[in-house]
Parts: sequence; C-alpha cells; structure tokens
Amino acid sequence: MHSYQLAGIVQRPISNALSMTIFSKRTFREGVYIKSLYDRIEELDSIISEQKLKVEKGNADGRELALNSDHSSARHIVASQHGQSISLNPSPPALVAFSVVTGLLAGGCALKPPSLLVGPGSTASYDYAKIDRSIIAPQIIRECLAHFDRSVRPLYPFPFSTFGAASETSSLKHLTELNRFRVLIACAIAAAHRSYHVPSWRIISRTCREWAEELAVPIIAGRDGHAVTALLLLMVYEFVDPERAIIWDLLGFAIRLCLELGWHHFSGITSSLPGLEDLTTEDEFSEVQKRQLMSILRSLERPLSISFQRPSMLNGCDNTYSSVPDKAFNLYMMVSTALFEQTIGPTSESCPSSTQIRPLITSLEDFQEYDPLVLQAWLLFLPICVEHLHCDRCSMTSSHPGLSDIVVLQSSVLGAAVQILQTTHVVVRSEKAFIPPFIACCNAFAAGCVLLIGIVKGWPNSDGHVGSLMKCSEIITFCAPLWRGGKEFHEVWQRISEAL
Repeated sequence: MHSYQLAGIVQRPISNALSMTIFSKRTFREGVYIKSLYDRIEELDSIISEQKLKVEKGNADGRELALNSDHSSARHIVASQHGQSISLNPSPPALVAFSVVTGLLAGGCALKPPSLLVGPGSTASYDYAKIDRSIIAPQIIRECLAHFDRSVRPLYPFPFSTFGAASETSSLKHLTELNRFRVLIACAIAAAHRSYHVPSWRIISRTCREWAEELAVPIIAGRDGHAVTALLLLMVYEFVDPERAIIWDLLGFAIRLCLELGWHHFSGITSSLPGLEDLTTEDEFSEVQKRQLMSILRSLERPLSISFQRPSMLNGCDNTYSSVPDKAFNLYMMVSTALFEQTIGPTSESCPSSTQIRPLITSLEDFQEYDPLVLQAWLLFLPICVEHLHCDRCSMTSSHPGLSDIVVLQSSVLGAAVQILQTTHVVVRSEKAFIPPFIACCNAFAAGCVLLIGIVKGWPNSDGHVGSLMKCSEIITFCAPLWRGGKEFHEVWQRISEAL
C-alpha cells in the first residue's frame, strides 16, 4: 500500500563556525543533552517509519494507489539533521492532497503512487569559503542592497538604515564588524533571490553568506538584541535559499533568546506596527526596536507553523501589535483548530449548515480586510466539500435562493483558490517581488488541488478556471528546483493532475 507523502525541508548537518556557536554546550548549557536524546528518538522513529515505507512500497509494486481509511496517509515529511525522515502531523497540503485523492479514487480514477521519498540527499557541496572574496565588488554590493531594500525589506522591515547610504556601504573595510555582517547577509539574501531568475548570482550569494556567518559568530555569542537581529537575518536567508534547511534551529534559538531577554512582555499593544527606529551599536534596545524585531520574528514563524502544521512557539507571548495579519492569523487558527483538533479531517457527516461549521464560515465571510491567510482558511473546508453529500438541511437553511449551503461553500472555496493562484503567480514571476519557494509551493499545491477536484466533480463555474490550473503547474515547476522538498511536490502534483 502506498501513501501520498509530501516532502518538506531537508535538514542537513552544518559544519561551519556558525553552527558551532548555535549548537555548542556553552550556548545551550544543560539543554544540549536533552536535545540530543530527543534527536536520537526522532532518528530511531524515522528509521522505523522508513523501513515500513520500504516494505509497503515493495508490496505495492504493480498495483494502483490505495489509501488507509483513517487518514494516516495524509502526512507531511521533513527530515532531521541526522538525514532520516520524520513524519509530522498532517499539514494543510497533505490534508488537501488526501481529500483530492480520496475523491478521485471514489470516482473511479486510477492514480499511480509517487515514486519519490525524501531521503538524506547528496552531501556534496562546493566550498564557497575558498572563493576569492574580492569578487564582492562595491558595484555588486550597491546592486544587492538596492534589491534588498526594494524586494525583501518591505516584508521584513529591519530597524536599521545601514542599507540606505551606498557611499558608506560600498567599501566593507570602512564598516564596523556589526554593520559589515548586516551588509553581507543582506547582499546574500538579495543575490539568492536574484538567482531564481539568473543562476549566476548564486555564487555571489553563497560567498556573501559564508563571509557573513564568520562575522555572525561573535555577534550571536553576545546573546543580546544584536544577536537576535543576526539570527533573524540568517532566518530570512534560509527562507530565500532553504537548501541547508536549518530554519527550525535558527527559529528555536531566536525564540529562546527573546524569552531570555524578556522581549515576550510589553507594556501594551499598539494598533499598528511602529515606525522604523534606527538601530545603533548601543547595547540597550528601545521598546520600539524590540517590537519591530518581535514582529519580524512572528512574520517568519507563522508561515512555518501553518505550512507544516506545527504549534506556534510564540502563542504564550504578548503580541507586539494588533493588525490585519494578526487578526487573520487568529481567524485561521480558530478555523484550523475547530476542523482538525479532534480528528484529522472533518467527518462525512459534517454539514455546512451545522452549528459547528456555520459560525466558522460566517467569520470568514464577515472578515472585511484582504489577507492571504483568510483565503488559505477557506481551503481548509475542502474535505467537507468533497465528502459531504447534498442534504435537506443544506437547502432549508441556505440564505442563497436556489443554492444549497454546500454548493455555496464549494463556490467560496473555489474563489479563494483562484485568488491564491493569481497572487502567488504574480509574485513568483516577478524578479522584484519575493515569496519563499516552499511557501509558494504549499499555497499553489493546495489551491491547485481545490481547482482540480472542483473540475472533476463538476462544481459550479469550475470549468472557467482551467487557466488558473495552468498557473499552479507553472508555480510548482518554477519553485521545485529551489528547495529539496519541491521535487516531491512536483511529482505528487503530476500524479494528481493526470486525473484530468
């Protein structure tokens, strides 16, 4: 029996000086031993799971795809730093894929199981530390900093103006160690993003990253606000270039350091993000600067929690400010918890008119501001749209004449999927806009599955969205080479789309 497995970010061992700082006993003190035990447990569990998968794969040769009735096939796979796979709780992409495959199999479609399973991958890599760093010329620095300010910084507004004056940053030797690190990691981020469309920028990106990580060691060892800033910048780089997949380690360290510094408590909650306040080399950080950095930390942590269905590590912390993204995130988590907290997916008896489901739909309908998370929340209702059959209650309680509640829900879910694909496609195609490749894959895959099952099942107005389905294929095809989990997304999408 085969399971549809969606691969996540592959963890690989890190051997550079930065990792020695982050994972040394001096950094984690007594916690390192406990962490090593948990890592070993995960590794052993992963080995057992992988062996079971190999047995199932051998038994399924020559057969068509089959799924377990208990939704246990809806898994999202990542790998530990030991190179073995870890099966996480079902994530939105995996749940969507399971619902679609279930619906297609129930309709008589024959699907071939995917052949790819995530593994340790190749450990061979080029030694960028040996590259002549004189290739990082002033003109390249200016271009990269301009690209960072234009494409990346609007998403992650770091509170310092080092990038603004090209005359001051074009010569690295005139900068302090702290500002030199900031400039180099910003150049690495910008060059990595530009390499999506022009691969020759990758060598610039990796060279700047290696150089910046050497400078980051003493900064992070200081365990102060500048250490938090350095960790956040390194996390942004891992979002842009997730090959090493150390994002979870950086995220955990940054959160623990913020808790250690007491940044999880503020005197009050503001209604909007405060204006940028420049960070200097002074040791003391103002409350405004702490709020700015905590807001960036949240913006980095939330998409990871959502994409991989992991609980937020910042739930117990005071929020920095109340805004549309915060309200949308809270609404998304409310819908996700209500639908999937007790069971892996809604039961076949779930009805859009029920007292459990109707308030969730109403909350999404009443959300006036636009936010991508609200659109993604609509996709969580796909299992209901697929499994629920028309019932009298749907027609009797509907507020839309001539349409049942399940038909209206299907139309809303389809509309959200179309909007997600349109906005994601625009960002992915642009050389100036930025979205992390694994987040683009997750969003496009989930939305594409909604459109595909809607077309196959004949949902209202679904035939007019074939063009959006092509956009999904373009997004996944473009993003697949940019991260190791992309190839599994790409193959699973190919298998599912063969149903058309």
